[in-house]
This record gives sequence, structure tokens and C-alpha cells, in this order.
Amino acid sequence: MSQIDDILMLSCIRNMRLSSIITIAIVFLALNFYGQGPDILDYKSISILGVTWESTEKDLIKTFGNPDTLFNPKYECGAYSTDQQDINSVTLFRYSNIDFLIVDNRVVFQDIYFDKESNFELKADNCTLSNNTTIDQLKELFPNSYKNWLTDEHRIFRLWPCQQCDGEIWLHIKNDHIEKVQFWEPC
Repeated sequence: MSQIDDILMLSCIRNMRLSSIITIAIVFLALNFYGQGPDILDYKSISILGVTWESTEKDLIKTFGNPDTLFNPKYECGAYSTDQQDINSVTLFRYSNIDFLIVDNRVVFQDIYFDKESNFELKADNCTLSNNTTIDQLKELFPNSYKNWLTDEHRIFRLWPCQQCDGEIWLHIKNDHIEKVQFWEPC
């Protein structure tokens, strides 16, 4: 090898070291200044009165009866857009304190309003959430999400439904208790 080749090789090695150091620094800063992502509340383990993500429209009606309102939400984008996704139909089933989507005959949780009248409990593998669940209990169950909630400008307690999901599960807190659980999907 010539002297020029040696100089080029040393330059490449220095650049690789520098880029590795920069990458490590960025990851370190991101974890320390932006915190960790939300905790996971496994969507596949969630049930409400025995209704799960594997339940059908028939199962939903058997458990909750006929909905108060039934309509096509016509999503223009996102996971439930019939124009953008490989799905045939989306129907919103609205009951007094809970909303579901039926996507190709499968239940999708949408909004759950916790109040003393509904007495709903959202059950999952690691917990049961209801109007009685306090912020202190959430802090113990979901420490990363709690830390993020303290600085969230919208005051939404965010959970992930799975490790690599785009969507989130939002807990709306009022008077130190869960008021609403919202299953959010981006466009």
C-alpha cells in the first residue's frame, strides 16, 4: 500500500469512530432527556365483560345488547380506512358509556367512559382498570408512562398496546382516577 492509501484508511477509521461516538451520544441523550417510551398494556389480553379483540359482532350484541347508535365512521386515513387498508367494513357501535368498532366482524375497542353508573372494568393480564383505579396505582403499574404523564402537555397517560404498534391507549385522568380509556390510532 502507498502512503496515500494508509492516510485514507486511517481517515476512514477515525470517521467511523467519530460516527459511532456521535450515535452513542445521541442514543444516550434521547434516553435521558426524552425518557423511555410508554409502558405496554397488551391489547390482546384486554377484555371488558368477556369481550376481547377476538370477539365478533354477535358476541358483542350478546354481551351488551343492541347499540344505542350504529354508523359507518368513514375514516379517511389510518388503520380503519377501508380505502387505505385491506378491510371491507367498519361500523361503530355506540352504547351509553362505551364505543366499539366492528372491523370485518371483529371487535375493536374504541372509547370506554368510566363512571359510577357503568361499573365497567377493563381487564388485562397484569391489571384491572376502572373508575376506582387511582393515579397512585397507575404509577405502580406503569412507571414509565407515569413519568411521561407528569410532563405531557395534554395530560394524557399513554400506554402502548404492543411493542411495535403505531397506536396508543390513552387514559384520561380526572380527580386522580381514570375517567376515559381511548384507543387511539394515527392517520
